[in-house]
Amino acid sequence: MNKFVVVTLMASAISFVGCASNEPSTHYPISREHGSELLQKRTWVLTHLGSTRTQLKATDNKPSLSFDQSTNRFSGSDGCNRIMGTYKATEQSLLFSAVAGTQMMCQENQQLSANYKQALSKVSRYKASGHHLTLLDAQGTTLLRFESTVQPR
Repeated sequence: MNKFVVVTLMASAISFVGCASNEPSTHYPISREHGSELLQKRTWVLTHLGSTRTQLKATDNKPSLSFDQSTNRFSGSDGCNRIMGTYKATEQSLLFSAVAGTQMMCQENQQLSANYKQALSKVSRYKASGHHLTLLDAQGTTLLRFESTVQPR
């Protein structure tokens, strides 16, 4: 009986150790995206204008960006109006051009809208990591910070 208990305990210990692994779990996909690929398939929602956290009501139209790598076009909102245009991205640089938008009058977010569009015009670099996107000027000053939501496929 003692041999049976010892063998059972050893087999249990080996099976528990065998289950432990340093390899990542296959149940949670790991993003293999890097550089400008991180911009894709997401809606980036503004969280900070410069170092100031945006204070928006749940009902407010939130400034956002979405990128389409196949056409090099972006679209989104400036907090009031829809915006769209073209962009060029490399591993670290990001330039917006041909920015256009609707011309609705918004009482509450007018200043945010103007500041957001002005900041976009100064963007020359970006940092993307996971669900965070930071847009920077040529000197490395943070202009805009976003968090992403993954778009359904």
